[in-house]
Amino acid sequence: MKKIFILCCMCVFLMTKTAWADLSVSPFYVVFDADSHKRTASVRFTNNSAEEKRYRIKLINYRQMPDGRYEEITKALKGNPFAAPYINYAPHEATLKPRQSQTIRLQRKPMAAAADGEYVSHLLIQEMPHAFHIDRKTQSNELKIDIRALYGVTIPIIIDKGELTDKGWLESVKLLPGSDELLVSVGRSGTKSFWGNIIVLDKYKEIGRVNELKIFLTTDKRSIRIPLTQKPGANVKVILEDARTNKIISEKTI
Repeated sequence: MKKIFILCCMCVFLMTKTAWADLSVSPFYVVFDADSHKRTASVRFTNNSAEEKRYRIKLINYRQMPDGRYEEITKALKGNPFAAPYINYAPHEATLKPRQSQTIRLQRKPMAAAADGEYVSHLLIQEMPHAFHIDRKTQSNELKIDIRALYGVTIPIIIDKGELTDKGWLESVKLLPGSDELLVSVGRSGTKSFWGNIIVLDKYKEIGRVNELKIFLTTDKRSIRIPLTQKPGANVKVILEDARTNKIISEKTI
């Protein structure tokens, strides 16, 4: 008898840019202003694969770590409440043919009684396993392992309520030995997430960049590796911009 074991692997990617090849999402984040009359938003995702796929859509909560990893949590941290209780969304599932798209509609609930602060959850769009076919023609005792990766994308859903502030600065910058990469540490303070752009200049030439680096309230710093397009010279400057205003707020030289 032929024995077939199916091993399914789920890979969830926290994207700040364009999504995984089989699944694209736009926009890359949603921000609600609790003091605004606008209470709706939409997210559109597309099945870029060559086969029909089913997707599960849900809100989950993460804690961001200093190295950029995310850990799922079920209890909100002090000063960083979840947005999920204040968000309605539909649909919760979708089946898409190749190149077909689906719009997710989000609606913010009234928040007059909620405390001021930044509320954050993440919208997960996750591929679901589908039925598989077992080939019964083979009479051997072959052991077959079929590995199927189930991909997902998460994007932050944020509600800002009240007068909130953010501040970011470059803590340290160093060239990693034996590589053309910089290790940059960015500090954060304030009552809302900091979003920054990091630009690396060799004299006046840009040799590295990261746009919209997000540091959420669950961590007070973020470390990131930045690949360089060429070996840096003797006059390299690292600039941190506020991504919301493009204003330069911190600089360091190597």
